[in-house]
Amino acid sequence: MTLRTLASLLLVALVFGGYYGWKTLQAEQLQQAMAQRPAPVQTVSTAKVTHLSWRQQINATGNLLARRSVELDAQEGGIITDIYFQSGQEVKAGDALVKIDDTPEQAQLKGARAALDLAQANLKRKQELQQRSMVAPSDIDQANEQVEAAQAEVDRIQDLIRHKLLKAPFDGVLGLKKLETGAFVSMGAPIVELSDKRKMLLYFFVPERYLSLVQVGKTVEFTLDAFPGERFTARISAKSNRLTKNNRALEVEALADNPDGKLLPGMFCSIQIPVSKPESVLVVPKLAILYSLYGDSVFVVTDQGGKTQVSQHQVKLGMVRDGQVQVLQGLNAGDDVVIAGQGKLKDGMRVQVDNSVMPQINNNGKGL
Repeated sequence: MTLRTLASLLLVALVFGGYYGWKTLQAEQLQQAMAQRPAPVQTVSTAKVTHLSWRQQINATGNLLARRSVELDAQEGGIITDIYFQSGQEVKAGDALVKIDDTPEQAQLKGARAALDLAQANLKRKQELQQRSMVAPSDIDQANEQVEAAQAEVDRIQDLIRHKLLKAPFDGVLGLKKLETGAFVSMGAPIVELSDKRKMLLYFFVPERYLSLVQVGKTVEFTLDAFPGERFTARISAKSNRLTKNNRALEVEALADNPDGKLLPGMFCSIQIPVSKPESVLVVPKLAILYSLYGDSVFVVTDQGGKTQVSQHQVKLGMVRDGQVQVLQGLNAGDDVVIAGQGKLKDGMRVQVDNSVMPQINNNGKGL
C-alpha cells in the first residue's frame, strides 16, 4: 500500500467519524431539549362530587300503550262518499267519521217499508174480518208472519245502512287519514286508528325475588329518552297471575295520567320502583367514570404548588340513576372530577380547566 493510498483512507475515516460524532451530538442535544421541555397542558371540564337524596329502588324497562286503542275497519264494502275527519283530530264517542255509498240500500229500504205497510194493512183487514167470523185463525197467523218477515227485512237493511256510516266508539284522538273520497274499500279494510291517550298503560317485568315489593296501588317513576331530565309517575293497576317461563318474572301493569298528551304509545321507558326511604348518598356524573377490568377510576383535579394537575383515584360504585353514579369509596364531597377530556390524561399530568362548554347528559348518563 502506497503512502498516498494510506493517506486517502485516513482522510475518509476522519470524515465519516466526524459526521457520525456530529450526528450523535445532535441526538443527545435533542433528547436533552425534549427532557427539559414542559409537559403539554390538557384542557378538561370538571364537576363536583355532591350529596343527593336517593332511595333504594328496583330498575326495570317497559313500554307505553294507550289505555284504549282500536283500528277502525270498514263494516261493509263500497265507495267512500264522505270523510268527516282530519289526521290527528280529537273526536267524541258517536262522531261520524266515514260514510260509504248506501244508495242501493236506501232504495231497498223504500221497497221493504212499502212491503211492511202492505203486510200491516193486510193484517188489519183480516183482523176486522175475523171479528165477523169471516177469516180462519190460520189466516191471521199467516198475516202476522208476513208482517214480522217484512219488519225483519226493514231492520236488516237499516242495520246495513248504519254499518256504512263509521262512527267513533269512544272519545279519543285519530291517527293519520290515508283514504280519500271516491276510494273503494272492502269489508274489514282498515280506515283509521283511534286511541284514548288521556291515560297510558305502562307494562314491565319484575324479577321473582322482588314480588313482595310490587303491590297494586304502589307508585312507580319512569323516564323517557324523548324528555331528558323529566320524571313521570304511574300507579300499579294490575299484576299477571303467573311468572314467565323463561326468566321467572312477573308482568306488571301501571296506569299513568297523560293530560298534555306528551306520552305516546310505543315509547320505551326506564322504570324505578322505590323500596326504601330516601337517604343521603355521594354521587358523581357517570361521564367521569373510567371503567376497567382492573377497577373503575376517576381523575381528580388538585392544586399542587400553584400547578393544576390530576390524580387518578380508584373508586367503588353503587347505584346508577339519571346520569349520576353513587360513590361508595374513593372520593369526598367537593372533589373536582374530570368529566370531559380525560381520554388523554395520565396520573400527575397538568391540566387547564374550562367549564364554559359542558357536555350534555341524557337519562342514561351518556353524552349527547
